[in-house]
Amino acid sequence: MVDQLHEAGTNVEQDSFIASTPLGAVPMTNIVAEISSASPTIVIIAGHYDTKRMAAPFSGANDGASSAAFLLEMARVLTQRHNKATYWLVFFDGEEAVEQWSNTDSLYGSRHFARTSSGRG
Repeated sequence: MVDQLHEAGTNVEQDSFIASTPLGAVPMTNIVAEISSASPTIVIIAGHYDTKRMAAPFSGANDGASSAAFLLEMARVLTQRHNKATYWLVFFDGEEAVEQWSNTDSLYGSRHFARTSSGRG
C-alpha cells in the first residue's frame, strides 16, 4: 500500500505504535497519505487494514479489501486534481478485536490517531 501511495504522488507517513491488547503489547502501524493544497482545510477519509495475528503472520486488507482499495483509488484521483482542501487518506491498523470485540479490544489504530494527530497539519 505504501509503495502504491508513493507511486500515486502522495506524501506518506507510517505511524508505528504499540497497542496494549488482551494478548499484551502488539506493534501496529497506521498509514497516512497526504495530498496537500494551499488551503488550511483538511479533509480526512479513512478506512482500515489489519495486521492479523496468526501462525503465519500477514499484513493485509480488511473485508475483501474494500476500504483499502477505495483509499488507494482516491489517492490516484486526488493527486491528479487541483484540490481546494488538503486530504489525509488514513489506513488504520488494528481496528478488529484481538480476542473479543469490546470497548478496549478494538479500534486500536483510530484511537491512537485521535490521541496523537490533533496537532498535525
